[in-house]
Amino acid sequence: MNVAVAEPSHPHSGGGDDSNPPADNGLLITRIGGIINRDNVSIIFPNGAVESDIKVIIKQISQNSGLNTPASTQLLSRIMDITKDKSGNFLKALTITLSFDKSNINPDEYDIAIYYYDENAGTWIVLQNIVLDTEGDRVSGDINHFTKFAVLATPKPTSYQTPMIFPDIAGNWAKESIIKLINAGVVSGYPDGNFLPDKSVSRAEFTVMLVKAINMEMRSGITFADTACHWAKDSITGAAAHGIVGGYDAVNFGPDDQITREQAAVIISRAAKLEAVIEDPRFTDYNQISVWAKAAVAAAFQNEFIAGYPDGSFRPRGNTSRAEAAFMIGKIMVE
Repeated sequence: MNVAVAEPSHPHSGGGDDSNPPADNGLLITRIGGIINRDNVSIIFPNGAVESDIKVIIKQISQNSGLNTPASTQLLSRIMDITKDKSGNFLKALTITLSFDKSNINPDEYDIAIYYYDENAGTWIVLQNIVLDTEGDRVSGDINHFTKFAVLATPKPTSYQTPMIFPDIAGNWAKESIIKLINAGVVSGYPDGNFLPDKSVSRAEFTVMLVKAINMEMRSGITFADTACHWAKDSITGAAAHGIVGGYDAVNFGPDDQITREQAAVIISRAAKLEAVIEDPRFTDYNQISVWAKAAVAAAFQNEFIAGYPDGSFRPRGNTSRAEAAFMIGKIMVE
């Protein structure tokens, strides 16, 4: 990916006193993407995230501005208001990283994440694909729009609380697998108290879940062009080095594409080291399964990692849900 560091569209020049700095005219981002670093904020724009040039403005918001955080949370960073000069969401997810003060927080007792402020609902919502760095003072997440952002710490739930925290898994067929992965720290729920078991999973999310679940040893290897700046880069590179995942080609992995059922079957078959099965599992749409996936689908079906639908179909190109991913990955998870 071609990446450029964004510069102010009208940079301030010359020396002197900056106690009264000029108005921020914005940081320029073009269609080729780029990286912004300013005021303890880093934003990675992938190639093609915008249709045309935009200007990005980053401002710090006073903690007394009325944007109250939930009573159960601790505010660890400045509240940053990030805007752009054109309306609409981004075409691809951006990765935002914020610095925070770790001096008064125990990471063993709190989950630390970036949240965005939902203006309509008046609530703070956690970003997708949260990654806490090894030093523990920077955290990243993915988002497709700008608003106000902050780092919040929330108390970690205990194991016995899990079913109560996520009422939408109470009657779900994959409930036990979901709880298993939640308690192991492989997956988490959403701030509204739900797990969203029917929500689709991306190729990156599935890979990260698998890597965490089996405690995969990290290996260096080829980095796909479209994962070079992605939040899941290390997991994807490591899983590819182990031969568990592969890209569409030598350059593209498609990390943000929704993972299909046949793709998930292939990956889980490799991770579980299932023996190839040639026998037709007799799905009504068996002929629609890609040639490269048929043996893996049959093996995953025979070993009860996957199942078909009541109408007898498999729907190989259908998206894999969070519940389905939890069930498959839970079966091979290291205890």
